[in-house]
Amino acid sequence: MSRRPPIYCHIGIAKTGTSTLQQALTDHTAELDAAGFAYPRVGFLGEKGTAQHFISFAIARHKPKWVQRDIPSLEGFRDMLSQPEFENKRLIISSESFASPNYAKHCHKLKELFPDRDIYIVAYLRRPGEHQRSWYGQIIKNYPYEKMTFEHYAANSRFPFYTTLAGFIEEFGRERVIILDYDRRKELGGVAAMFCDAIGLDRDLLKVSVDLNVSPSGWHIELCRRLNHIGEGEIATNVRRLFNAETFRIDPTQAVFQEAGNKYNYDIFQSLDKIGVNHISDINRKDLYNEIKKFCNEGHDTAEYKYSEIVDSINVRYAKERKNWLNLENRNISVGSFVDGGAGPGKKT
Repeated sequence: MSRRPPIYCHIGIAKTGTSTLQQALTDHTAELDAAGFAYPRVGFLGEKGTAQHFISFAIARHKPKWVQRDIPSLEGFRDMLSQPEFENKRLIISSESFASPNYAKHCHKLKELFPDRDIYIVAYLRRPGEHQRSWYGQIIKNYPYEKMTFEHYAANSRFPFYTTLAGFIEEFGRERVIILDYDRRKELGGVAAMFCDAIGLDRDLLKVSVDLNVSPSGWHIELCRRLNHIGEGEIATNVRRLFNAETFRIDPTQAVFQEAGNKYNYDIFQSLDKIGVNHISDINRKDLYNEIKKFCNEGHDTAEYKYSEIVDSINVRYAKERKNWLNLENRNISVGSFVDGGAGPGKKT
């Protein structure tokens, strides 16, 4: 069987610029095609999708609970990706689901999906403390709208991606796994530019106008966590969605609340009125106002410093366990860069 051009499978990990990269790939399919690449619109979650998540679901025969559509067969995807339009193209597919434990253990099925192509895995790694903080922000500002503190989350969470990545290296070989240092993205031109360099694509072809799904500050996360205590049910969910969307527009240095009679002079409370929080019986409106007001008046620096201390402790913990991680020294990247990388925002130098 003759070999077709290779495929580059971007597996994330999540919270390493995946949304930004996937949007860039989606926005520049014509430029990719002219350069001999293809980012197939196959396996997207919907019309506005930007990643081939359904391919990862088909490989594992598993999907998240929030996905309503049936999973297409692996054979169906193989047929779609074998069409003449892709025959002589270097393919790119992307889904952070590939790197989650439920899916990574089935990574050998990528060979069944692309039996006549060499497969290269592209993964971004990030220092574990910053990564856990970013994940925590994600589950606070989006479903499941967690209420636990970052301290509790960090104490009960592990960071399994190094073990996951070991499975990909075992299956495809170290020379076929391209590891990129997310924490160097600024000096290297951004996640899209790093990806282009890794696969031999002109970085000017993937222009990024704005980074997507950016992690909020510790202050914003803490405010959202308090807002997540608003009741249950559909109304409460809508309250959280509106609050979380508006919260990230607040300048924390200006978020000192002042009372004028029984009114608070901030839009977030006006929004509370608009969606009828008075109709949620298990909410004590005055207590909620006072808690948020007290928090905001504590200041941005206090919340940010608490988060930085926890991030630093996570990095120290994993530094001590570094001997159990993958030996990445031969990939032009040091494990130490993810745990020792200079003075973080909470460190004293």
